[in-house]
Amino acid sequence: MTVENCYVADWRDAAAITSFGAPLTLFDNTFRHADAQKAPLQANRNQFLLLAANTLLGPSRLTAGESPRAITVPLPEGALPLNADTDFIPAEVKLPTALFDAKTQFGARGDGRADDTEAIQKALDAARKHGNGAIAYLPRGIYRTTRPLELTGSGFGLGGSGLYSEILFAGKPEENAINVRPSGELLLDNFAVTRYGLKFNADRTVSGFGGTGADIRQFPSETGSRVTYHSVYVRGKYSHMPFLLGFRLENLTARDTVILDNIEGNIHAINSGAATIFAPVSYEGTVWIKGKASGGIFGIMTRLATLSEYSIHLENSSSLIASDFYIEQAIARTITLKGGDGDAPGRVTLGLAKLDINRDGNASMADELVAIDRYNGEINFIASQLYPPRYPAKFTVAGDKARLGIFSSFFYVKSFRLVPENLPLELLATGGSSEFNKAALTLPGAAHNPAAAVNALLDLRRLGRLDWQLNYPALLAR
Repeated sequence: MTVENCYVADWRDAAAITSFGAPLTLFDNTFRHADAQKAPLQANRNQFLLLAANTLLGPSRLTAGESPRAITVPLPEGALPLNADTDFIPAEVKLPTALFDAKTQFGARGDGRADDTEAIQKALDAARKHGNGAIAYLPRGIYRTTRPLELTGSGFGLGGSGLYSEILFAGKPEENAINVRPSGELLLDNFAVTRYGLKFNADRTVSGFGGTGADIRQFPSETGSRVTYHSVYVRGKYSHMPFLLGFRLENLTARDTVILDNIEGNIHAINSGAATIFAPVSYEGTVWIKGKASGGIFGIMTRLATLSEYSIHLENSSSLIASDFYIEQAIARTITLKGGDGDAPGRVTLGLAKLDINRDGNASMADELVAIDRYNGEINFIASQLYPPRYPAKFTVAGDKARLGIFSSFFYVKSFRLVPENLPLELLATGGSSEFNKAALTLPGAAHNPAAAVNALLDLRRLGRLDWQLNYPALLAR
């Protein structure tokens, strides 16, 4: 568990936080109480604690008792400016200034049979011409299209009624269902996209598509862009390599900002390492990042992935920050981190709320959870939990340029090891026993330097600051 950047005041119980289980990460928090004896944290004496940059206003100590397994990380100050009056609820909500209904105004049928391409495109063009937050609206229905829909420009959007507003693309397999070409702000909100003939098979594969098109492809902007995808669902999420279906963000630059909020499906960032890509909440499919570009940020706050062949697939030593990534019933090697000659150093910080392989009752199935192949850079696992308890688990590493850290994590597995076993590793506040098992940890190369966790915590701090920059900029200006 992680408690980050919270302001806690005047608690009535003996402690503000009571924790007796798996390791706890506690950083960038402020605890205020008039009673100096009111320690904020009551933890089990043998619990692993990872502590950094917590501020005490009144209490004389952070923990109520002795904590011999507590590790204090020398993190520089830099927490976001919270106080008891900080309010994250907006005073007003922005509504569309106009709705252009594809059915009632432009003749779309929404019956899954008629070709609604022209009607929807006319609604989009009308919304673009109006601007100022206008929406091209898709009421409930299945809208069959035969060529890509074009969202070009800024100041408007495409919106529906949720999962029951579905675009069924029946165009060429090499075409994208939707092309997004922004020159400023655009919104895509509350609809689904699927391909004609897609079928989800019993072996967790997708058939009926053999093309190169994406569900939604975003192109770079020459003038700068901010595109928000909210409650958009793409249906080809279990397609195998090369994961062509889904959201494709290609060749984006430092001028481009993408927000993926409450979306479902594969996310592909290709040659877009200089862009700002932020996914507060997302579900299912693969996160695939590749390309030599760098200098931007790809940040995930919460993501759930089940039954994925690859939950995370990075190439070219790409960087990623994910604070709460939940992986369940995945296939072996569900996380692959790849690099090669000439790669600039990257950094991956993963908070894996759960990392679990679906073994289908077969104990002989591969026990490899993470495969690192010539990645150049730092790879940090923080506040992560490994499952399932009955089976062994391992991380494998090829190459000598990856620097691995495991911090404040817990292993609900039969045993855990690294391959090769003498791999250099920074290990802090991490355990492997629970009421369910007593895991054997084969980690002979482990070092225990508290400063090794600084970059992982800075990444989580950076992710929180990005959320404020995009969603609560007034709080940063105080």
